[in-house]
Amino acid sequence: MDDISRIRLYLFEKGDSRKAEERIAAAVANLTGKPANIFEWKLRYKKKGKPYFKKHSEFFLSITHSGEYWACALSNLQVGIDLQMHILREGETEYAAGMRYANLAKRFFHEKEANYVQAKASYKKFFRIWAAKESYVKYTGKGIDDEFGSFSVIPESENSLPEYYSGDGYATWTAAGVCFVECLKGKIKNSDYTLCVCGKWPVEILEIKHMNFK
Repeated sequence: MDDISRIRLYLFEKGDSRKAEERIAAAVANLTGKPANIFEWKLRYKKKGKPYFKKHSEFFLSITHSGEYWACALSNLQVGIDLQMHILREGETEYAAGMRYANLAKRFFHEKEANYVQAKASYKKFFRIWAAKESYVKYTGKGIDDEFGSFSVIPESENSLPEYYSGDGYATWTAAGVCFVECLKGKIKNSDYTLCVCGKWPVEILEIKHMNFK
């Protein structure tokens, strides 16, 4: 069995008038090269909300939305995806936002993650951690629960997430027994977002496609 997580990401902008089922069908059609009937690819949901295809167990998916984007990931293996818009309050400085999010990190994150966010109080660090953690609980199917702060998405031997982006615009690391791929630099039209994917190691991002529709 193929043990490489091959993942394709599909981004739909806020102006896209299609319903979620139609967007998924469009993504599946792009993946398979064949028309996709929304009834053939209808979703079912597990107890904690993890979606799956009832008739196509050979494909796995995950869904996220934030700000002006709705996105889904399709893969040959279990996958989790999360998109986070970097939110500042009206008139709020980046420093003030960093302090506010550092306090939130102390409440909801693992101690190691909270320390990472508090270092220099960067609000963008908060969203990097949040996107990675949500992609993980979507991958496992557990969802956000009382154990959300019990695990760390920071590599065991490190105190921070990798800052280095490879030439293809990804940051990749392993933690909590899985692989994370952050897609930020030049991958989304609006840079005020963090997009993270979680899957079984090794993960290969085959494509990030903007699905324009008028």
